[in-house]
Amino acid sequence: MLLGFAKYKRLQRTLKPISTELLIGTLFSVCSGIAGVLALLSVVKLLLGDADKWLLIACISWLLAATFAGISAWLSHNAEAKFSAQLRIDIARQLSFLPVHSLVKYRSDKLKKLINDDVANLHYMIAHLPSELTVLFIIPLITLGVLLYTTHISALVALIPGGLAILCYLFIIPRLAKKQVQESTNVMAQITSSVTEYSKGVLVCRTTPAAAGPLARLKSATTSFTHGMKNRVKRVATIVAIATAMLQAVATYTLVYWIGSQWEIDSLAPLMLFSLVIVAPALKLGHGLDYIYKGKMAAKDIEEFLNIPTLVFGEKECAPIESNKLVISDLNLQINNELRQQSINLSTQSGSLFVISGQSGVGKSSLLRAIAGFEPAYSGGIFINSENIKHLTEHSLNKLVMLLPQGLSVLDATVQDNLALTGGRAAANKYLSALQSAQLNVGLSQQASALSGGEKQRLNLARVFLSEAAILLLDEPTSALDDETSMLIIQALQQHALKCNKIIIIVSHDPEISLLADDELILKSNQGVG
Repeated sequence: MLLGFAKYKRLQRTLKPISTELLIGTLFSVCSGIAGVLALLSVVKLLLGDADKWLLIACISWLLAATFAGISAWLSHNAEAKFSAQLRIDIARQLSFLPVHSLVKYRSDKLKKLINDDVANLHYMIAHLPSELTVLFIIPLITLGVLLYTTHISALVALIPGGLAILCYLFIIPRLAKKQVQESTNVMAQITSSVTEYSKGVLVCRTTPAAAGPLARLKSATTSFTHGMKNRVKRVATIVAIATAMLQAVATYTLVYWIGSQWEIDSLAPLMLFSLVIVAPALKLGHGLDYIYKGKMAAKDIEEFLNIPTLVFGEKECAPIESNKLVISDLNLQINNELRQQSINLSTQSGSLFVISGQSGVGKSSLLRAIAGFEPAYSGGIFINSENIKHLTEHSLNKLVMLLPQGLSVLDATVQDNLALTGGRAAANKYLSALQSAQLNVGLSQQASALSGGEKQRLNLARVFLSEAAILLLDEPTSALDDETSMLIIQALQQHALKCNKIIIIVSHDPEISLLADDELILKSNQGVG
């Protein structure tokens, strides 16, 4: 497939619906090139006689060349717009179904590069491909044939400067610049990430340290970018200058004069007009290889992302009932090919507060994500009301289970907007009741981003009291709170479990919370637990 796309199976599927449109666009571009060559040949004939006839042919040819070029550009950009839109949908869908252990590998700057930069690079390569193929290959071949037909084989000498320039752009300059292109991309991503982080820090904290943090990273990244640009210029400037000099018309016309000064006008005229046949594609190569290289790198990154195994849901519907039951049977957790836990057994039902404890890194958070359906890498069974969660639809699982991860951020919006993520269009008094249960005394119109760390944690906890899910999974929900507030919230959760028939499972290192729980599961590193 085009430009090595044959190995990118997922991208091929996205590209297939527009391939016919791209092919037609390429054919129109070729026709435009042929019409342009015919127009140039007509100018040669015009110089030799029968001016009216060849002037008319030249004008018609140029008109056709412009029309075909316009149609080609419209078809190519229209096809590419469809491709980009579908590709962004595919990326968004893939992002929605990634397991958590895969998702955490993609930081905000990496995701931004994937969704914006990589898609844009593919866009540029595909949208301009028909015209580039015509300019770089079709027109030079046709013009070369016309040149040899109308002159002598010695005319090939005039093509030496353009040929040498092409060799520079095709082989020498890319080898010198390849490393700097990737380095520049990485550094620009660091700069963008640092500026974003710094602006958020100023907005929320009013200050940010200069010796460390985003300011220091921004300074380091910009310094690195400046040094990288200097090194790139040093490495490629001389070669580019030589190649550019060879592309000047004076270089080609010097050879034209040397070999054709004694020729008849009918041979000299086409030699002068067609001798720059190699120069036009060589000028394109000045930027062409960069965007083709970036496009292929983008295709590789996007294909790699789209091939990450995703969560798979079943087709069975299951709704919460009055008395729900959760059973885990001989569960083995395996994340990134590493066995976290084996033979986990657990049983609990509505109205209970269950605690999972153990040392850091033994798989407590992974167990919660597996119960929520966010980690598929396990054997054994997780059953809700006797139904294996692997057989449930995504909608059913979302209705049954809510997971509140550790360190969850808040929306940059009002407190009410954050609560609405779970509470929907609930009345204001219901929101206030949830805030009261979470020991948070703030107004609904207050900006959530201005809250302290502990207040943000309690805001997310307030959402738990609004959730309609039967099973509530909380990962270190009181880690940023003082002991007194923590105990009040745990007691409120315990009452919520009893009053609303909820199963609440908490991951915690706090022994005081374990004492309040109805049952506890202690995980140990790679050991069977029950």
